[in-house]
Amino acid sequence: MSGALSLFLKLAGWLRKPFKAALAWVFSDWRNILMLALAIGLANQAFRVAPRLRDDIAALTEQRNAKQGTIDNLRAEARQAEIRQRGNLVRVAAANDAINRENVSALQSDLAGLRRRAELLSGQLREKAAAAHSRSADGAGVPGPVPARAGAAEAAGDKGLPGTVGNVCPVTLGEMTIERALIASEQAHQLDRLIDAAEAAARVKTSPEPQP
Repeated sequence: MSGALSLFLKLAGWLRKPFKAALAWVFSDWRNILMLALAIGLANQAFRVAPRLRDDIAALTEQRNAKQGTIDNLRAEARQAEIRQRGNLVRVAAANDAINRENVSALQSDLAGLRRRAELLSGQLREKAAAAHSRSADGAGVPGPVPARAGAAEAAGDKGLPGTVGNVCPVTLGEMTIERALIASEQAHQLDRLIDAAEAAARVKTSPEPQP
């Protein structure tokens, strides 16, 4: 303990003269006081304020970088979402186009079948009318008049068509009936295919596929 005290006293003795000289220099001129105050202020800035400012600047820089990273991530996600949406629109358009092509092809096939059937029925009607007319010919080989409820009317009756109405030829009446039935059937098939296309389009998922 005495050794430490003696060392302290020795240091105080060594610093006494420089300290007195410094005080004498400070108070020798008022400008020296200002210089000392300025030196103390600069030391405070250098050892206390500047490190604190550096820490604050580093914290602000870190926050700015974090916010910028968040903004960059949001922009990247927006770009990915836009790409997915474009692909989804292409997928939906392709699916609807395939549905339309399929239904148009099926409708064309249906209409072709209906028209072939109508032509077949018209041919059968004309053949039965000609056969009935031939059977009604007289003994001299001269054909006679076609009975109102026989011949072509009977042939038409085989297909559910009416016989003679007024002065209308039964064959003509039968063909008119077949034509009207064909138009109605075509319209019905068109409506059915339109409904099928609408139902198929409604089943197409319009939202983008979820990402794994």
